[in-house]
Amino acid sequence: MKILTFSFFLSFSFGLAAQDKLVGHYRNSFGHHIRLNADNTFNFTWYCDLQSSWTKGIWTFKKDTIYLKMIPIYDTFSYRNSNNLIVDTLILADDEIPKRITPVDEVLFSRPKQKIFPTKRLNSNNMIVDTFIVLEAELPEISLIQNAIVRKELLSGGQNLISCPDKLVLKKGRLYEIQNKRLVTKKQRGPWVRKKFNPWYFRSTD
Repeated sequence: MKILTFSFFLSFSFGLAAQDKLVGHYRNSFGHHIRLNADNTFNFTWYCDLQSSWTKGIWTFKKDTIYLKMIPIYDTFSYRNSNNLIVDTLILADDEIPKRITPVDEVLFSRPKQKIFPTKRLNSNNMIVDTFIVLEAELPEISLIQNAIVRKELLSGGQNLISCPDKLVLKKGRLYEIQNKRLVTKKQRGPWVRKKFNPWYFRSTD
């Protein structure tokens, strides 16, 4: 029994030591950053031109794999429904402080004409593509909620606009994403340029 107890605590100590070595800042060549904190929380951010995305959550480590679980932060969005009643719903917050958004805050929706906003998106090939969003004043309830989210994204980026990977494999100090049960190792084209870059995350001191 003593031998089993000692083995358990020894394995547990080795696991904690391994996690301590993982703590730090990692980034790749496509504007993605991951910061693994000592309290097992993480920050995932992405920046490209005027757009940005951020995600917070908790991370765990088992064998050679880091598991990332998003913990969403919500704003309370109040709007007037078809029965002329003010009702609440939850939308992803645009910053780390939850708040209430009222129809008064969303003055954009009181304008009578359509508003077309050019924007850019990162597609599945890590290429920035042009697109646009149309906001209207007279909208169904669900469209009003969706447009509130879009407005927040257009103004300053937002939460989890670029999805955080759910797991990363540690190999020789690098963090690799997984696709079709295989490590992503093939070079990929970066945004705005034709040059291809290595896809993995590497430790960064900045």
